Amino acid sequence: MRTMRTSSRTNAARRSGAYRTLLALALPGLLGLSCGSDPPAATELAPVAEHSLIYQHDGGGIRDLRRTVVRDRAGLARAWSEATSHQGANAPSMPAVDFEQEMVVVVAAGPRKIGSRISVERVGIRSLPDEEGDMRDVMLVCVVTTASAADIETEVYPVSIVRVTRFDGPVQWQDAPDPAACR
Repeated sequence: MRTMRTSSRTNAARRSGAYRTLLALALPGLLGLSCGSDPPAATELAPVAEHSLIYQHDGGGIRDLRRTVVRDRAGLARAWSEATSHQGANAPSMPAVDFEQEMVVVVAAGPRKIGSRISVERVGIRSLPDEEGDMRDVMLVCVVTTASAADIETEVYPVSIVRVTRFDGPVQWQDAPDPAACR
C-alpha cells in the first residue's frame, strides 16, 4: 500500500499563510465568482436545428394559442391529427420519433393575419430556483411569433412542431419578438 506524503515545504507554505492567500485569490476565479461584479451569464439557448422541424403550417388545424410538450407516441398522434386535420387526405404522415431520446414541442399562435408564422427558435437547460429557492434544471423553450403587416383580413392559424432532445423535467416558455431576444 502506497502512502501519500506531504512535503515539509507544502506544510510550511500552509502554515505561513501563503497558501491561504493563494486560495483566497484563486478560488473565486475557479468557481466563477468575483467581488463586486455580476454573477456569471447563463448558458446561451441553442438554436433549434432546421432538420428538427417536422411540421409547420398555417391552415387552421390548431386554432388556439398553444405551448405543449409531447413525450409519447399517443400524445404525438393526438397533436398530429389535430394539427393536420384541415388537410384531409393530403395530410402528411406522422413522423417516427424515438421517444426514448427525443420529445416533441408543439406551438400554435392562434388566429393571426395571413403571412404570420410561429417557430421554436432556441432550446436549452438551465438551473433555476424553484418555489422553495432550491436550484432545479428546467428546459427553456423560446418561441417567436412574427406578425404579418398585410392588410388582408384573412385569418390563419400558424403551428410549428419540432423534435428536441428528451428532457423529463419542467419546461418554461419564453415568447420573444425575434430570435435575438431569446435568452
